[in-house]
Amino acid sequence: MLKHLTFWKNYGEGKLAKAGDAILAGMVEIDPEGVSRAEIATEREKFEKFSLEVEDYRQTYRKEAQEAEAARTSYNKKMDQIRALENAAGSADSADKQVKFQDAAEKLRNEAAELLSIAKTEIEEAEIAKQDLDEVEAIQQEMAETVKLLESNLKKAQAEMERAKRAESRAQKRAEHQERLAGIRENSGAMGIASQAMQKKAEAARMSANAANRRAELLGDAKDKKDEVFGDGDVAAVLESVETASQPPAPDLPDKL
Repeated sequence: MLKHLTFWKNYGEGKLAKAGDAILAGMVEIDPEGVSRAEIATEREKFEKFSLEVEDYRQTYRKEAQEAEAARTSYNKKMDQIRALENAAGSADSADKQVKFQDAAEKLRNEAAELLSIAKTEIEEAEIAKQDLDEVEAIQQEMAETVKLLESNLKKAQAEMERAKRAESRAQKRAEHQERLAGIRENSGAMGIASQAMQKKAEAARMSANAANRRAELLGDAKDKKDEVFGDGDVAAVLESVETASQPPAPDLPDKL
């Protein structure tokens, strides 16, 4: 029964993990910047919590280092005292003093042996604490680099998105301009037809004006013409001699024609 429960527990955790990945993937599609900021905030929170753990490791190392230094200092002092007693015994002026110095030195040797063992232990513990501190500090540095990398990637992505938006805006403006230009080109045919129609009207107006001028010219008296031929004195004199009133009435035009 217990094995079955364990199986379903693990099976359910796997399904939840996959579902969480699917949800996260969907969120990335909808709001990539928001997901990135959330990821950075999560990593920062982990970093800050781990920094407190690192500080604990640092305090532990400091404590172990202080204890190791204290044990080393005590041992070294004890050894100095032993050497001083041995020197005093060697230069004693009586056998009693010599024995007294030697006994004191022997007692200190026993204490020094115990101190040496304690000092070695404290030094080993301090070294282990330093190794632990170095490892967690390395992890802390990696976490800091992760946060900085995520922030850098977000800035790059934001810059790329901004560039993409500007490029999209330029493309949209270019498309609008091309569309307007295409419309102008498409309408240029109609504008050409309109120009041709206007030219035809102008030509017709000119022809009409020329016809009117010709008609006026034909209906006018020959002596009033500005042609050089008619400006000649002899020709003009002849024309002046012609009086309309003296001429017989003209026959009806239809009969004449």
